[in-house]
This record gives sequence, structure tokens and C-alpha cells, in this order.
Amino acid sequence: MRFLAIFGRWLAVAVSSLAITSALGLQTVGAVNFFDDVCDKGGSGSSSVCTTDDEDNISGNDGIILRAANVIAVVAGFTAVIMIILGGFMMVTAGGDSNKLSTARRTIIYSVVGVVVIALARLIVGFVVTRVG
Repeated sequence: MRFLAIFGRWLAVAVSSLAITSALGLQTVGAVNFFDDVCDKGGSGSSSVCTTDDEDNISGNDGIILRAANVIAVVAGFTAVIMIILGGFMMVTAGGDSNKLSTARRTIIYSVVGVVVIALARLIVGFVVTRVG
């Protein structure tokens, strides 16, 4: 059981660092053309700098809300799958002990319920964002 406690802590650190890294992903930065296309002063406006995006950065199709929901769903789904595997390992190594077997069964059941809740939450967020945006 000491191994499972150490593995659980390691898994929590790995998943949380993955979530933080994904949430703080690099954003592309637009370049400014200082030479021949000046949008405000009668330039031709053919530069990509002069074009505007009317898409909402918060709730658009590629907005922050959907990105965050995707990252959270992936991390939580990954964690749930790891917990299902861990529950299976606990079940195999229970050795006929009914307490260990019931703990393993609860771990698997709660993980499967978690996957269903994650999928439904992601669907609800996507539905609300597309209706509002």
C-alpha cells in the first residue's frame, strides 16, 4: 500500500503540472508592419496586420472558455482512466480480502461515474458557449 500512496502523489503532481502547463500555453503574437502598410494613415490595408478578427476570444469557437474546458476534460479524463487502472490493480492484488476488494470496486465505479460526469460537463459547456457566443 505504501507504493500506491507514493504512486498517487506522483500522479497528482504529474497531472497538476500538465494542467498548469497546458493552461498557460503560449499564445501567438501578431507582428506590426512599420514600413509600407500603415492602416491608420491611408495605407492599402492589404497586410495581415490591417485585417481585424470579429471572433470573440472569450467564448468563440477557439475561445478561452472552450480551451479551458478541453484542458480540464482531458486532464480529468486521463486521471479517471489512471484511477480505473489503479482500481483494477487493487482488485487483482486484493488476495481475497473483502475490504480491499470493495475499495477497488468503489474506485472503479467512482472513476467510471467521473468519466460520465466529465463528458456531460464538456458537452454542456460546449452547448452553452455556442448558444451564447
